Amino acid sequence: MYTAELRSIAPELRPYQAKGIELARAARRSGHRRILLSLPTGGGKSVLAAEMIRSAVSEFGARVLVVAHRKELIDQFYVHLARVGITPGILRGEDDRTDPSAPVQLGTIQTLSRRDLPPADIVFVDEAHRCPGESYRKLLAEYPKATIFGLTATPARLDGRPLREHFDVLVQVAAYSELIAEGSIAAPIVYRARVLPDLRKVKKTAGDYDEGELEDACMGIHVIGDVIRGWKAHAEGRRTVVYAVGIDHSKALVEDFRAEGVRAKHLDGTTPTEDRDQMLVDLYTGKLEMVCNVGVLTEGWDCPPVKCCVMARPTMSLTLWMQCSGRILRPWGGVAPLLLDHGGNVERHFLPHMDREWSLDGKVSKPVDATRYHVCAGCYAYVDRMPCPPAVTRSSVRSARLCMRAACSKR
Repeated sequence: MYTAELRSIAPELRPYQAKGIELARAARRSGHRRILLSLPTGGGKSVLAAEMIRSAVSEFGARVLVVAHRKELIDQFYVHLARVGITPGILRGEDDRTDPSAPVQLGTIQTLSRRDLPPADIVFVDEAHRCPGESYRKLLAEYPKATIFGLTATPARLDGRPLREHFDVLVQVAAYSELIAEGSIAAPIVYRARVLPDLRKVKKTAGDYDEGELEDACMGIHVIGDVIRGWKAHAEGRRTVVYAVGIDHSKALVEDFRAEGVRAKHLDGTTPTEDRDQMLVDLYTGKLEMVCNVGVLTEGWDCPPVKCCVMARPTMSLTLWMQCSGRILRPWGGVAPLLLDHGGNVERHFLPHMDREWSLDGKVSKPVDATRYHVCAGCYAYVDRMPCPPAVTRSSVRSARLCMRAACSKR
């Protein structure tokens, strides 16, 4: 698509995005040079950043570098910049969009670590919670006079390392409740698994569960069987993304889903690029009902028609939990997003769309409304009132009464 065509469909800024830009500018006027912008998944961080870049280039003649850790994120930024009238250069391999003369350059951290760096007055870092990594530290050290803007939905790390070393100030652009209230994202229906993996013998490595031992725990026939049963009971035709522990776990889930007639495929980091791209196109169009993946469809992946997330893995990482579950929150066709938690993650991290107070010191506050939710003893939905709203939505008042009766019997 030509830049002019993309420009004609440029989205208008939402009120909170415009407010976020003003907050970022105010922080810069206050003397801060490294500013971290936090906005929930689905809130449009790339749209906000594209408008900031357009303004910086057109009004001040700024040179800008955008850094991300995956090709998909760079391609996403390219589209958003084209929509505001900017044709950036791409720093990656033999990409035919390479243009060293362009005032805006986009590059992956992997490519930039191996190349001469372009000049930049402003650097945007996508998924900026990765900044404590060595490659990011070296890159940012090369721009001591530049203004650095970080973008993330989850300004926290599993290892607890603070982001204050890399940013002067944290700007929380909007809260989940604000975005849900105005319809920018949708609150998911969330179900707890009936059968959870036994984690008592699973060691922890680098702050999370040891993946080998965790995969063994999640491969149990009853655990996998509950994933299949939960999806059949609740998904109701929603296109689905599944997050598995490892390759064997993912393939086992795909095999069992296919045995039930589900059009499902497996995806991991070794899947050839052409196969991967076709798989995601097929998921978008509905030719596939489900993609079960290992560590691929997390940060920066957008596919609004996918309205069911199956979290088939437990994790100690709040960031991983929120990034994965956030993939389904963008509104699409009036279909409510559905989150099936087969790892007990809500008990560890609370519901993913709850408001949290983040900090540059690595601390995350407990959500204010964390104690409001409980599990319906009839259908295992997380609810804040009875009769169970998912039961009413799902079928009928009779279903709600059954859930209510089950809940009352277990009090």
